[in-house]
Amino acid sequence: MKFVLLLIFIVLGSCNGRSKLIQQVMNEEERIQAIEVFFEQGFEFADIDEYKKAIESFSDAINLNPNIDFGYMFRGYIYFLDNNYELAMDDYNEAIRLNPNNAWIFYQRGYLYDLLKNYERAIEDYSEAIRFEPNNASWYIERATSYGWINDHEKAIKDYSEAIRLDSNNLRAYVSRGISYDLINDYEQAINDFYEAIRLDPINAYFYYRRGILYEKVNNYHRAQNDMEKALQLDPNNTYYLDKLIRIRSK
Repeated sequence: MKFVLLLIFIVLGSCNGRSKLIQQVMNEEERIQAIEVFFEQGFEFADIDEYKKAIESFSDAINLNPNIDFGYMFRGYIYFLDNNYELAMDDYNEAIRLNPNNAWIFYQRGYLYDLLKNYERAIEDYSEAIRFEPNNASWYIERATSYGWINDHEKAIKDYSEAIRLDSNNLRAYVSRGISYDLINDYEQAINDFYEAIRLDPINAYFYYRRGILYEKVNNYHRAQNDMEKALQLDPNNTYYLDKLIRIRSK
């Protein structure tokens, strides 16, 4: 009965000071249950974009246990969604201080560093995520993207290749590696990657367009034209594709 009353207080009470009062009257088991309630509330509010209420719920969970790294990680993510990057960074830093072995927290902070264009720090965090979870293809893809932003395309290609080794049907890895090969003028390898992209998503007009441009670069105008026609067939209102097709037909 006491816990039921506490839950009613949690739901109806004001945020200010309610966690301190709860702490004084509940035992450890009830404290854990209350934290679970706050977490559930936070997720529910986040699902409907009620970020302020979600932040309050996660803050209440943190007040009940200031040493719970996931509380800071989740609240930091909500701050991130709410475009409050400074507070998001503070929470990610605290989560990592509490648990420096959590790959997901490093990933989230790395993604925030990427957004802030601090690519070197992003690479460091993605590298930590990889150290803890070396078989997660997503970590390699994110680090590769950061390498791309600093024009280190060789390292980007290496990471995309590792992601493909771990997940041979990873569409994003093939497309991104193909673009990286294009940027270092390795057009044949780029063409091969867009073949794989088309295999995985055969109705994506953009992939035919990109491969058509690559065929044009290696002077294979027949295949370039075929790909541009296919791109235009899939996206008939794209005037950009039409202009490219006209240009290729004139060669």
